[in-house]
Amino acid sequence: MKKNIFTPLLAIFLLCSGMLMAQQTPANRAVSTIVADVLAQLPAEKQSTYNNLMKELSSTGIDGVKNLVEMMYPPGKGDNAAVEYALSGLAYYASGDEILKSKIEQAYLGALDITEERETKAFIIRQLAVLGSDATIHKLAAFLTDDALSSPAACTIASIGGEAAGKALQMALMRRNARSEEAQRNIIQALGDVAPTEGTEGLLKTMLNTNDLKTKTVVLKALGRTGTKASLPDLAAGAAAVGYKDDPTGAADAYVQLIKRVCEQGDTKEASSAAQSLMKNATKAGIMQMRIASLEVVFATQADKLKTLKTALRDPDKSYRNAALRYASGYADHTMY
Repeated sequence: MKKNIFTPLLAIFLLCSGMLMAQQTPANRAVSTIVADVLAQLPAEKQSTYNNLMKELSSTGIDGVKNLVEMMYPPGKGDNAAVEYALSGLAYYASGDEILKSKIEQAYLGALDITEERETKAFIIRQLAVLGSDATIHKLAAFLTDDALSSPAACTIASIGGEAAGKALQMALMRRNARSEEAQRNIIQALGDVAPTEGTEGLLKTMLNTNDLKTKTVVLKALGRTGTKASLPDLAAGAAAVGYKDDPTGAADAYVQLIKRVCEQGDTKEASSAAQSLMKNATKAGIMQMRIASLEVVFATQADKLKTLKTALRDPDKSYRNAALRYASGYADHTMY
């Protein structure tokens, strides 16, 4: 009987084909190969292609992130656009899945330890703004007093927010001997961007007496955004000191912002008193901008909106009357009759 020699040849061919296909599947490709393939196909024309590429890249975990970070050139030595595109894309892709997000966060945190380039560290820190948890806050706290990295670290911590963020920023601000004025301002600015935690307002108020104009500016702005009625006298004094004018520190604007915030917090009596006092002083000083700004809060805090409107419409200044009509329109349907 004649043997069929094609059967064993076919078996060998199928076996070799299977082995070749196995070598080409993502699970068996080297991390460096996956990274190189992804970079070669970015930016992708289709969203589905992009998602698949990010999925492949995310499967490499910390090794893939490390590989990408190690490919980044020092400033002026090469083009990092493709690598940065991949790293930022991975961060946003991972942010939509809590499990993957935590995995990639740890990869980025680990990547901070494999480079000494400040620009590379800063780039990684900025990506953590969309990935970060308390673990990131804990890691980045060490960079808050570093002049080169305090700004991205403070911004990322503020983006993550929460009590841990507030406490980390407070602690860094209290380490007076461990940071420069520039780093200090970055921390203060971040404190103005997070929900205030216990002790924040008091700490900021202690810094109002600084002689550094730039620092005073960020302190006033932070208190305007995060303060309570306890800071009204301090910011009122600051606005009076500049004659309620628009000055480089923004003292008057910060005071107006705080009055509005106090009103929103439900302390309408204090907000109304402050607004009326500001209006009186701004009128006396002839600062129309502050008169108009205070009028908005007066409308918000006065029960008799119609009386407030009628009084304002008797003012000889057209811009003031127009502002009164604009503010009153927000109450016309339910509180003015």
